[in-house]
Amino acid sequence: LCPWCALTAFPVLLTLLRSQLAADTGLDLQELRSRNDRGHALKCMSEAASVYVARLHADAAFDGVIGCGGSGGTSMVCAVMRALPHRVAKVCLSTVASGDCSQYIGGSNLVMIPSLVDLTGTRLNTISHQQLCMAAGALVGMIQCCASTPPPPHRRPVVLASMFGNTTKCITQCQEMLDTRGFETLVFHAVGSGGRTLERMATDSGEVVGVLDLTTTELADEVVGGVFSAGPERLFAAGRRGVAHVIAPGCIDMVNFHSMAGVPSRLKQQERIFYEWNANIVLMRTNRDDLQQIADWFVRVARQSTGPVAFLLPLRGMSLLSAEGGPFHDPELDDFFFQYLKKSLPPNVAVREVDCAINDIEFSRAAVDTLITLMASSSLSGSLPATSPSPSIASTSVSPAAAAATPPAETVVLEATRVTSSSADATTTLTCPPSLKPKPGSNRERLLTRLRQVLRENKPIIGAGAGTGISAKFEERGGADIIIIYNSGRFRMAGRSSLCGMMPFGNANKEVVEMGHEILGVVEDTPVLAGVCATDPYRSGRMLPPFLEKLKRMGFAGVQNFPTVGLVDGNYRCNLEETGISYALEVEMIRQAASMDLLTTPYAFNAQEARLMAAAGADVVVAHMGLTSKGSIGASTVFTLAECVQKVQEICDAVEQVNPEALVLCHGGPISMPEDAAYILQNTHGVHGFYGASSTERLPTERAITKQLEDFKEISFKK
Repeated sequence: LCPWCALTAFPVLLTLLRSQLAADTGLDLQELRSRNDRGHALKCMSEAASVYVARLHADAAFDGVIGCGGSGGTSMVCAVMRALPHRVAKVCLSTVASGDCSQYIGGSNLVMIPSLVDLTGTRLNTISHQQLCMAAGALVGMIQCCASTPPPPHRRPVVLASMFGNTTKCITQCQEMLDTRGFETLVFHAVGSGGRTLERMATDSGEVVGVLDLTTTELADEVVGGVFSAGPERLFAAGRRGVAHVIAPGCIDMVNFHSMAGVPSRLKQQERIFYEWNANIVLMRTNRDDLQQIADWFVRVARQSTGPVAFLLPLRGMSLLSAEGGPFHDPELDDFFFQYLKKSLPPNVAVREVDCAINDIEFSRAAVDTLITLMASSSLSGSLPATSPSPSIASTSVSPAAAAATPPAETVVLEATRVTSSSADATTTLTCPPSLKPKPGSNRERLLTRLRQVLRENKPIIGAGAGTGISAKFEERGGADIIIIYNSGRFRMAGRSSLCGMMPFGNANKEVVEMGHEILGVVEDTPVLAGVCATDPYRSGRMLPPFLEKLKRMGFAGVQNFPTVGLVDGNYRCNLEETGISYALEVEMIRQAASMDLLTTPYAFNAQEARLMAAAGADVVVAHMGLTSKGSIGASTVFTLAECVQKVQEICDAVEQVNPEALVLCHGGPISMPEDAAYILQNTHGVHGFYGASSTERLPTERAITKQLEDFKEISFKK
């Protein structure tokens, strides 16, 4: 690969991409041109290019990507690079590659090289030629180096850990213990970029089975205004994926600044303690207000987690500096934080107090033991190495003597959060936070008021699936309260099984956009919802919000989780969950949609999934009883109606426990005709209606067309 050839080919690739982006991602180039808004166009092109290039890599894995530009070009190039896996080499030659580049790099491994001169025009000058060659050479060197370096003989389950200079000893000890138990530990320096990278890996990597977040100092910097903030999303990724998560208040006793000159004047005027850590870092002791805000952050993380989580409290010092004899040692202040946190956390979340400082071996042992126990209880436990059996645990205090007496291969009791889709027997006190409930005057509140009016008129709420414009048009005329469109509608109206929508026969998210163009224009007043495949690897993580925003701009009033892994069971379902293709991603999609003021009507297949969806802000939970029976392509292996009564009621009760304001509909299995739905509604309490797909589209079409043709064939005529 010649660096010069690689660079001269790059503009041609961009020219080709423009039309391909539009075709492959549904990007409307004409709309972008007519809007004449460069910022909006750049944002849309960045989103589309990220999806397109990620798909290119999935189809034919390439080894490296290179780009160049000014501020606008760099923004788009880096967005594309951030969407690619860490194993892809990434180089960006940029005019802005100096100062704070954190927003461009995010949590990725991309390398930015200063261009030194502007990259305008078509002719190269001496400097631009030199820098372009260096950038291309850097990329080629990265690729060749990786190609010549053999991979590890075998991959081990991955644990992510956060570390700071003040907790180095603690994490080093944990790393050694985890290594002996068969885990690979990836350690991230908690300086903002480290926390962001940890969050991204917890979101994207299917190899991550646990997170040991013992250094959460980035929260202090976000709350107070220090220089090492990782942003407002820190700590949430593990819980959204259902990964085992051990959290400690490591180094939250300090806020980081580059110098005393960089400390805001408002803080200098307060009675604060400062400590010069090195020539470039000045640390400031947190106070009560700071610690209370950090504790509230921990509580939000615990409440929103869909996986097992536990908190470890080092009672004799949260860092090297707050241990006895250190400049930040303040037992009274630390105790205030510990007591406030314990009082505020949900009662089902385990809190383990360890009577030692964070860098003591007893604390490291307690942290590893707790993580091992949590991982064994998570939905990812099938990918763990064999370990010694562990007894059970509850929230407790551990003295140094007791901790030292605990054999390293065993764990203490942890009776804590176990909230995953595969745990139907799990019980927890989940609640729907106020931030996810509809706001007065919002789109969701307006639509829910409309649905509740139907109930006040003593009528059931009826949702209808549509695979074609003609179906949607006459479903509205027949009185449907909501219309939902997703890829299976196309298959069933083509005479194929609805389960084709669960198979690799097309791009579900792309198809729902295409169906939207057909259907949205023929529905006059009824809200139309889009089925979103939340497990699509090219729409998850940071790519999900732009896609939801696009659906909203198109005119969709809300979303549903389809295709859904909830329809899958057995070993295949376990494998999906173990590799990150999980129901937790669908829960996270619903949470994000609710926060964007989209009506949410997710499918839930058991009581535990119903709790998770209700806690994520679901407006209407649809109790799914499986593939619809009856008709020419309906299922024959289904529950009985009597069995569905019990299952629907369990889901309804679970929703009621978490969010009494949410509505519940029944769907699928043997509930295929009006009399079937009536049976369910008359034998349950708290169920508000029925949602049909095949029932309201395929079955009526089969009957009507058959009857119409039979009537035509009965015509008598003169010969």
